[in-house]
Amino acid sequence: MMFATGLLELLAVPASAQRVLPLDSVLRAVRQRNPALRQYDYRAQAKQAAVAGATTWEAPKVSAGYWMTPYNQRPIKELNNGQGMGMQMVSVEQMLPNPAKQRAQRDYLAGQAAVVQADQAASFNELRARARTLYYERIVLEKKLRVLDQSAYLLDFLLKIAQARYPYNQTTLASIYQVQARVAMHANDHAALYGQLRQRTIALNALMARDPATEFAVDTLLPTPPGTGPADTAALAARRSDVRGLDQSLAWCASASRSRPAAAGPILGCATTT
Repeated sequence: MMFATGLLELLAVPASAQRVLPLDSVLRAVRQRNPALRQYDYRAQAKQAAVAGATTWEAPKVSAGYWMTPYNQRPIKELNNGQGMGMQMVSVEQMLPNPAKQRAQRDYLAGQAAVVQADQAASFNELRARARTLYYERIVLEKKLRVLDQSAYLLDFLLKIAQARYPYNQTTLASIYQVQARVAMHANDHAALYGQLRQRTIALNALMARDPATEFAVDTLLPTPPGTGPADTAALAARRSDVRGLDQSLAWCASASRSRPAAAGPILGCATTT
């Protein structure tokens, strides 16, 4: 009996001494610090930088060297009284970009950036749904643990009564053993629920990119979810990020098809040699 009671005391969660972390704060932390979402941010920034540089001109090239100069000058100098053959050359080259080709490349890269952003929104919705589920499950587990804690005091009280009545032949030894078995089962249920609660806490901390051992309390006063109207396919397609991602992918494929003829356009350049 003393072992079971001590186990319950060790497994009790001191929620009052922990900082309450509301659900909106959890979702905000997932959005800002989750590594899976941050990689989408960097990929989108890379695509946007590529879009900004799609219309830039190629850097000019300046070169210098020898022109029409043979490697072995000795025979030529013997025939020309010591005069060699060849000239020194300086060349400046500048490529002239094709505006149509640049616009097609810019639209192609902009479509890729839009697809990355749509994928990020879909991934965030999945992580947000996972975080909500874990948060609600932890609330339910804490309420279950609170009920078990209240039942523990009742079982302990019944066990003390049975032990006090046994010397006066008011109860049997089997009844005392039954109560002790129930206390042990109660402690086992408490440990199992507490393990599940720890799993939810570690999973939430992992989604928020925090130390898995960080303790926090959940807000049990959750707002009432808004009522949902009748199902509308068009409205669902406009709200679902995965559907919007498919739309962006289709638009990107159409842009890539339109850019293929422009990609075959000529590229001009000018060069000056002195």
